[in-house]
Amino acid sequence: MSRSPALLGKRLLTATSLALLTTLPVAANAFALSDSSSVSQDGKTQQWLMADKDDKDDKDDKKGRGNDRNRDRDDDRERGRDRDDDRKGRIDLNRAKNIARQAAEAANGGVSVYRAAASMHGPAKLSPFVDNGDSWTWTFLGGRPGASLTAIETVVTVYKESSRVVVVYNGAARSATTRVNSWNSLLRVARLVDQNSLVLQLDVLDRPAVNAASAFYEVYARRNNRWVSVYRTNATQLVASSSQVSLTPVVIPIQQLGLGNVDLSRLELRTVAYASYGGQQVVLRESVQRYQSLTQISSVQQISTVSATTTTTTDTTTTTGSTTSTGTSTVSGGQTVTLTNGYRVTFRGVSYSSNTSTWRYYVEELPVAQDLSNWVLGLPACAQVASASPKGERVNPDPNARISGIKWQPGGGFVQGEFSVTLNGRWAVGTTTVAVKGPDVARGELAGPSCSTLNQ
Repeated sequence: MSRSPALLGKRLLTATSLALLTTLPVAANAFALSDSSSVSQDGKTQQWLMADKDDKDDKDDKKGRGNDRNRDRDDDRERGRDRDDDRKGRIDLNRAKNIARQAAEAANGGVSVYRAAASMHGPAKLSPFVDNGDSWTWTFLGGRPGASLTAIETVVTVYKESSRVVVVYNGAARSATTRVNSWNSLLRVARLVDQNSLVLQLDVLDRPAVNAASAFYEVYARRNNRWVSVYRTNATQLVASSSQVSLTPVVIPIQQLGLGNVDLSRLELRTVAYASYGGQQVVLRESVQRYQSLTQISSVQQISTVSATTTTTTDTTTTTGSTTSTGTSTVSGGQTVTLTNGYRVTFRGVSYSSNTSTWRYYVEELPVAQDLSNWVLGLPACAQVASASPKGERVNPDPNARISGIKWQPGGGFVQGEFSVTLNGRWAVGTTTVAVKGPDVARGELAGPSCSTLNQ
């Protein structure tokens, strides 16, 4: 049977192609996936066909990869993490802080109704955190977006290896939290006159055997007869050992308190030193003073010479059956006010028993003073006097001092001496007014009993 030249040429082409495919297996795979009608013996065309195949079949893949990359970038922005953070053990402080903030936002209904304090939106190292070794714990405040008060406190722990998140506490902001056995601390507060700043220093004299703790401070200002938080230190100071340690002084410019055009002569401040560790927050010491009565220093280094207040918390509460006994605690003073008529009054401290508080003061007649007649310690309406030493007189109010409280009349020849009053109730330290009468009456502000009950 005769064969046409066209048919012979086609068979020859097929045979030649099979031979080439046998000797070039890589090319065979490429050609086998191509449309047979597009096959050509031109080498350049073959290369173009292979490239065209990849381009054509990868369009959707590349589009998908592009979408994935966009999603990855969105995830990175949302979660605030590096691409390497998914590897075990690579979670960093910044990502952990963002996770903690997101946990607080979720716990409080989302960002539309809650915003964490500014410290949780800045650099992670400036946020209020404690390094627990295997985790970090943040204690921060928040509230409704735009609100001036941060009424919600949230404590969040984030574990370094697993990114596990535990919300330790979420609720109303606490002025005092857990009390722990055997803390003995000393807090110094002064004002740096050249820079119009507060200077704070905490000395830890003794502490319980716990893991490394960190200390931080919070400053409150009295507004409309209530304490309002106006500043909280972002960075914490490590208290690494159980031995005595003096922490580095902290300087807080008054302008950072956000008080506006406040009259500094009437500004009343409450400074609280905290220790934080393992999700717990402990009030170590608090000091209530008028800004004008703070000891003035010209350099930060002089803070170590300032008289300080000391807190010893034994807190040895034990329960046996239905009987409960509460240990005593003592707050040693040191705050002094010098009055315009030449008398100086020093708050020496308060000691607490199970149901009373004894307040001690020291009065001195300076060389410029003359003929002390009497002096009055202002007491709040809640105070009930159990006893006084030396014996005093309850006045309500005193006609000269125009304050209500207890009045002492030392008699002629008085130069200096201590006075104490025992009150029913365990009242926390606040601010009171004292008045000393010589030829004239002078008044000042000093630490004294408040109507806030000390935690049992």
